[in-house]
Amino acid sequence: MNIYTDTAITRERHEGLRCFGWYDSFEKAELAVLENRCDIHECWYHYVVIEKFNEGIHPVAFEQSWYIWDGEGYKKSEKPVKFNSIVNFGLG
Repeated sequence: MNIYTDTAITRERHEGLRCFGWYDSFEKAELAVLENRCDIHECWYHYVVIEKFNEGIHPVAFEQSWYIWDGEGYKKSEKPVKFNSIVNFGLG
């Protein structure tokens, strides 16, 4: 079984991040981000990453999809270079 976590991240990761939830499909996870469901942005979270995990202890995300706040909503983007050395935002 796979799960998909929706994790919001501030401009600088050390300022804050929050896993808002998980879904059993990418489509459900992405819809929650694109709808900014329950105000994921909270005037604070600049990025959202959806990560795909297998079950298990200390799983490693094997897929990531990134989104950036553009002032109106989250839009698909590339992974910010400053986060390249980090994995497991949602379960890490």
